[in-house]
Amino acid sequence: MKKLYLYFSAMLIGICMWMPMSAEATDVWVDHWNYENVDVYVMDDTISYGIRATGRWFKVSTKLVQDGQLQ
Repeated sequence: MKKLYLYFSAMLIGICMWMPMSAEATDVWVDHWNYENVDVYVMDDTISYGIRATGRWFKVSTKLVQDGQLQ
């Protein structure tokens, strides 16, 4: 019985370690402007970056939400 318990425990641990544990976010909250009641979000799937002759660059798209409505 003890061997069976150890076997199932090892199997459970192995399965938990094998399963991919990941989380994704498409909109990441970055700021709140109190004077206009606006929340600023960065759309994670639009982030791009690279290197040019003039230096490094990056580009993100943002969206503004005011009073629960997308602006």
